[in-house]
Amino acid sequence: MEHCLFLFHNVLPRLQMSLRVCLVVTVCSVLTIQCAEPILPKKQVDRGLMALPKAKGNVYISWRLLQTDPTDIAFNLYRMDRYVGDFIQVNDCPLTQSTNFLDTTAVDQHAYWYLLKAIRNGREERRGATTYVLAQSWEKPFRSIYFSGEYEARMAGIADINGDGVLDYVIKQPNFNTDPYSNPGYWKRSKETYTLEAYDGVDGKLLWQYDMGWAIETGTWYSPYLVYDIDGDGSAEVYVKSGDGDPREWDGRVLNGPEYLAKLDGRTGRMLRKIDWLDRREFNTYNRASRNFLTLAYLDGQQPSLIMQRGTYDIIKTLALDKHLQTVWYWEAKGRDEGFQSQGGHGLISADVDADGRDELVMGSAVLDDNGTGLWTSGLGHPDVCFVADIDPRRPGLEIFFGIEPRRQSQGVCMADARTGEIIWSYDGPTRHVHSMGMLGDIDPNHPGMEGYAGEQDGSQYWLYAADGQRISDISFGTLAPLAVWWDADQTKEVVARNEVFKYAGESLKTIEGRVLTAADIMGDWREEIITTLPGELRIYSTTTLADTRRTWLMQDRQYRVGVAAGTMGYYRQPKLGGIDMGNE
Repeated sequence: MEHCLFLFHNVLPRLQMSLRVCLVVTVCSVLTIQCAEPILPKKQVDRGLMALPKAKGNVYISWRLLQTDPTDIAFNLYRMDRYVGDFIQVNDCPLTQSTNFLDTTAVDQHAYWYLLKAIRNGREERRGATTYVLAQSWEKPFRSIYFSGEYEARMAGIADINGDGVLDYVIKQPNFNTDPYSNPGYWKRSKETYTLEAYDGVDGKLLWQYDMGWAIETGTWYSPYLVYDIDGDGSAEVYVKSGDGDPREWDGRVLNGPEYLAKLDGRTGRMLRKIDWLDRREFNTYNRASRNFLTLAYLDGQQPSLIMQRGTYDIIKTLALDKHLQTVWYWEAKGRDEGFQSQGGHGLISADVDADGRDELVMGSAVLDDNGTGLWTSGLGHPDVCFVADIDPRRPGLEIFFGIEPRRQSQGVCMADARTGEIIWSYDGPTRHVHSMGMLGDIDPNHPGMEGYAGEQDGSQYWLYAADGQRISDISFGTLAPLAVWWDADQTKEVVARNEVFKYAGESLKTIEGRVLTAADIMGDWREEIITTLPGELRIYSTTTLADTRRTWLMQDRQYRVGVAAGTMGYYRQPKLGGIDMGNE
């Protein structure tokens, strides 16, 4: 039954159909279009139109507002029974205040097409976006992609890999992780190899598989990958760390052998090219040599560059590449930049910290400038928690919220100026091991700006800080890595923890199933979807709460979009906006 519903929700909406020529008059009344089937839009621009069933046969419909849309753009929404009838306008007047709609006139257990058309300069466009839904008596606030086996995904990359304007999914499976830190027994021998699998965002079809091989141990730090259109051909490529053959030692560790950066064709998974990965030389332990990262940054403010990095806890090596995989610059934490050693985090964040239009690399408690030189280092040590955003709207520029892993007598939880590294405020008591991802988001409307959350590994202490440095809570959210997402209709974010979406004040809004992988504005309007994994399934949850405001698609914010792409290396960190005005956030 679930597979049938998936066809209703995903496959049928994208079938190529054509309309008979018809006359459409945009008036403030219900229209009937005497036509058979909708015209699909050209795929250069995608509205992300979705329809989800709510209770009693009602249907929630949502779509994107794009940066290229004029401020006075309006929309009309039409519905057609899949088996009989014509398209009927379901909105009384053109929709101008929001990019969502609740159709209360749908009938339970009916399958419908929905057609959305934009109105520009008072004229309705001929082409429109379509989607398909089965109205039913219970709410189903998600769509599913089914895997080719009963495994769970470890990570999920999100990008348009086939150029059709729809976001696709490249997962890494199985959900197994071995950490190179062997002292407490974290490291475990890999039982099987990682496999990348690409699934079409339209119909959920498995497009290709790529076996990463025995040269890549099945752990986060050995296996970064990136899904993004670096070469500018209109569809995303997949970049992944790779090796040759089976170079494992007798105990299963990979200590030697060639290492590469491989470029895969996003459409087919075929390897297009490979170049050498950053070498293992000068790393004094297997653990420290095994920390690998892969991301992108707009170093010139115009074109994306690929960024490779190796190292976290002592020497750090970073290489920037252009779209031809030619070197832009290379940097090492040595010589005059020796003070950058041991300042790495569990991932890289690309952000324009100095407001010059070009991205810098926040690699942890230190920042590299866009030209590959050290901008600043704080000397705080390796942070587990690290977020870059306009945390405090009363201050100019961006800030960084830190949770520092090494034991400290003070400043283990703090906020720094992203341009200079200056500590703005901090917790002045001792910390032992601030751990995991933490959280950053505007979850409390009583305090301007965003709130930052962090906690000790042993559960002995928790912090929730307001943007001005006021500690507003010491209570745990039940996890050291909750998420903050836009889910309901206001500007304040909600918290995702313990498989529940709830307001900071305590009201529960939604229960979700599966292990949370990521959250981002993937489809529908400006609220964020939550992607989870269950055995054999990727599930994309979306809000079905009506909003009376409309905002630009978050993925058109550069820092946010790059942050989504960076979610397949290291610790997962939620993307944060760099330029779109979202009130306090």
